[in-house]
Amino acid sequence: MTIDAALKFRQKYIDQGGRDFTKPAHFELDPSGFFEPHVEVVRIRKSDFHEISGGVLWFRKETLDKISSAAGLSYEDVPQDKHVRGEPFVARSRAIIQGPDGQPIPCDIAEYEFDPATRAELDMIKAGKPIDANAIEFRKKTLEYTIAGKQRANTGARSRATILALGMQTGFKNLFPPGRAEEWFIFSRIIINVKNKLVAEAQLAALSGNSAKLYGPERQIAGTVSRAGDVEHSESLNLGDDDAETVHQPVESRHQFLRRHLGVIAQKYAHIINDAKTSKMFLDASMNENENEQRLEDWYKRVIDHLGKNSIDYHMENPE
Repeated sequence: MTIDAALKFRQKYIDQGGRDFTKPAHFELDPSGFFEPHVEVVRIRKSDFHEISGGVLWFRKETLDKISSAAGLSYEDVPQDKHVRGEPFVARSRAIIQGPDGQPIPCDIAEYEFDPATRAELDMIKAGKPIDANAIEFRKKTLEYTIAGKQRANTGARSRATILALGMQTGFKNLFPPGRAEEWFIFSRIIINVKNKLVAEAQLAALSGNSAKLYGPERQIAGTVSRAGDVEHSESLNLGDDDAETVHQPVESRHQFLRRHLGVIAQKYAHIINDAKTSKMFLDASMNENENEQRLEDWYKRVIDHLGKNSIDYHMENPE
């Protein structure tokens, strides 16, 4: 999104009563143009919360996972204390957000303590049963909480870290007024601007590395090429040594030409083809020496036309 488009999209949901948790700095971007803001809206229902005493709503773990994904959060490993049997479990977590220049910004460390004995005691009180440390039921509950204690502590710490990073409140009251079954929570994050020429070239270079592994070193091709792929050319292979002689390769057959270019297209323009099955079909065809040539011709013309409709001018004389 451009900054204007992101702000307009955000305002649309604010006008509908959505809750805004976007970062203002995400709309003040680094002038290099390598990054752009992205606004994402998460639909929240009452079932996405735990309801505790007093009608207060606390986020479920899966809800916070959905929110952290929308906000582009990542998490950093922080030192943990070794647990001693019989003691509470204590876990720590730190969330990382991206600044407007794409640099990671660590947030404060969040801590969460989970005590199996306290949880078991609370269950006994709620059930109206006497608390006896030697009673079988009390010991059973304590052991059940102990088994899941480490996981519960880790989950609690990450949840707190998420809420801390986004500046959200822990619990909500009266979040859903009468007649309203859902709410919109609005988040922002920074993403790579794939429309930037330098970024696009870097991505294509990375994809070309995979192509080179499949189809060999870069070929230098000279000749006359039409859109339909009719070609008359000779090729040379650059060995990468300034003092080495250029080794001339025999002219490839039409069948080899089609297979090679379908393979390159499947690697480079899978996001334009927008069909994983079709992209894989092209890649498989490029690696199959016995593939029917007429079928390769048909696929090749179709994909060249498709790239043209998406403003991709595929230069066959320099595919790599």
